[in-house]
Parts: sequence; C-alpha cells; structure tokens
Amino acid sequence: MDKKTLSNLELQVTQKIQLHFPRGVISKETLTKWDNCSNDMLSDLLFGFFKSFPDVNMVDSIIRVDRYIVPILPHGAEEFIHSDLEYLGIDEYEVNDFSTYTYEGNSKDIYLSMIDDETNNIKDHLGYYDLLAIKSKGINFFRTNFIGRIYGLKGAVAVNNDIYLPFLECGINDLFIKWHSCWNSFSGFDYLASFSKNKTK
Repeated sequence: MDKKTLSNLELQVTQKIQLHFPRGVISKETLTKWDNCSNDMLSDLLFGFFKSFPDVNMVDSIIRVDRYIVPILPHGAEEFIHSDLEYLGIDEYEVNDFSTYTYEGNSKDIYLSMIDDETNNIKDHLGYYDLLAIKSKGINFFRTNFIGRIYGLKGAVAVNNDIYLPFLECGINDLFIKWHSCWNSFSGFDYLASFSKNKTK
C-alpha cells in the first residue's frame, strides 16, 4: 500500500474529525497559521497529538466510595442491618484488593454463617456503597474485572420477615443495583466479594 494512502480505519477517523470539526470556534488567524505549516511540521504535530491522546476506554483500577449518598432501599426497609460497617467502610481501594467467590445454596444460611459471632466474616465483605462505586466506573470496567452478579452482603436490609441483599448486575448497555431475597438460593452466577485473601477468585 502507498504510504500516502489511508487505511479504512484511518479514513474513518479522518472523516469523523471533519464531521465534528469545531466550526466558528478557531480564529481565522490560527487557521491561517495551520494552513501555512509545512506538510512535515503538520504531520509531526498531528502524530504527537494522536500519540498522546488518552485511551477513552482506559479506566483506573481505584474504586472510590462515597458513603454520604442517600441509599435507595427496597420498599419496607428503613436502614442497613450492618449500618456501622456500611457507613464506616474503606473509602478507597484497588479492584484487586478484594476477591470474588461463589456459594451455591440457601442464601439465608450463607448470610447467617457470615455474621456468626465467632467468624464475623461480614465485616470483610463489600456493601451497598461499594457496589455503587463499582457501578460508577462503568460497564467496560465491570466486564473487564467481573463476571456474573456481584453481591455486597454488608449492605443487607430487613423487610418484614425477610432479608434482602444488594447485588450489581450487568445488563446489555448498563449496570443495575438490585435486591435479592434470602428466600431464594444463590446460583453459580452469584458472586460474593470479600477483602479476605483466603478466598478463591
């Protein structure tokens, strides 16, 4: 291929730039300077710009949690069961600082085993606000780092005689926080998330 011939992808980008060029914003004097640049200088400037242009799909791996947002709880729920842990959790951490793992079976039995007085594993788990923070990173971040539905056991709420657990689920074009009734069982697509390093990701 001739070096002066644009590839299909290069042509698409060029046409996109032409279509979205900021008309009427750049002064005539500036446009004249650009037009008077030598081909080599203009090529070097463009190469430098596109080489340093940020990757729009690149998202840092740090999760920043805002625990002051008013939570949207299921109808009938007034507060988190573990509000002391939910509101006082870690506010910033790397996505690799916690592990995800599956438990298949009765949700209520699994949840109760996590809040057992001797183990108290619930304190190591993600909560509602952690799921919100992961959601804010966007769908590409989620798909890169997770599979299935991610639960935040620390965000459990009581509704009548039931316990509801928040989980983050990936839809076709967006992420959603939903609530799981402990009357239902966990499946192979349900992942718990814990800062405890003795779990298998």
